[in-house]
Amino acid sequence: MLYEGIARVLLPVSDLAAACEPFERLGLVVTAERQPPGRGIRIRAVPIGGPDNLFEVEIIGKADSPGEGWVFEPVVDRGLSTIVLRVSDMAAALATLAERGIQATSHAILDANGEKRIELAMLPDLPDAAASLRLIQYYKSGAERIAEDFGGRQHATPLKRLDHLAAVAPDLERSCRFWDEVLGVPTVGEVVTPAIIVRQLKIGDAILELLGPSSPDSPIRQRPPGLGSSCSFEVPDLDATIAHAQSAGFVINDRRIGTLPGTIVATIPAAQASGLNVQLLQYV
Repeated sequence: MLYEGIARVLLPVSDLAAACEPFERLGLVVTAERQPPGRGIRIRAVPIGGPDNLFEVEIIGKADSPGEGWVFEPVVDRGLSTIVLRVSDMAAALATLAERGIQATSHAILDANGEKRIELAMLPDLPDAAASLRLIQYYKSGAERIAEDFGGRQHATPLKRLDHLAAVAPDLERSCRFWDEVLGVPTVGEVVTPAIIVRQLKIGDAILELLGPSSPDSPIRQRPPGLGSSCSFEVPDLDATIAHAQSAGFVINDRRIGTLPGTIVATIPAAQASGLNVQLLQYV
């Protein structure tokens, strides 16, 4: 497979400090602010997972002098905008995609010491993918990045890992073929409910769900196509996590059996978490 895992999702916001506050109140580690040179942005991130599956919700605000580097204006405060897939060899990944008709180039982003931090590639608009995509190659190990991001701290809310993201695909069959034949990620599972068909694409140890309607009156038909503003995180004890979130001032009213077999879930609504639905999921 071209991709090692889902590395990041991007959450562009108009007020970086205000957007980070709910995550900090929940007891999550939020990284210190960075301003990558020439990109017109300020970044803080919520890192989740271990050395082999480190995932980040990257919260992005406008730099003081953004210049032409600020490209997020159309999607500010509208929830998640982009999925970033992790690769081990950027040149090889881009060459493979070029053979399949997708042309993209990458550029290096340096750290404060002028050393290469990451290699990043923005893929062109791919409507059949049902999500905006980027690729990333890291030049530090997962363990090094955890040490840098956490600095010995731990999340008070025990989010173990990203379980899944979801995107609405109006033409579900077409999108699944595109992910399989062009992007190189086959469908590995399917869950069908009276209203929704969920196709599961495994990327690393997380799942990208493509959602389509299973009935003429499915509520999915009313949702806009593209990446949903929701992250589902596995937790070890759902009831304890709900109690912790409620003690921090969050209102959670939807504890229920999950759509995925063998799960129970509850959600911190997007209105309480800077536009991101934070789903808490336990396997039982």
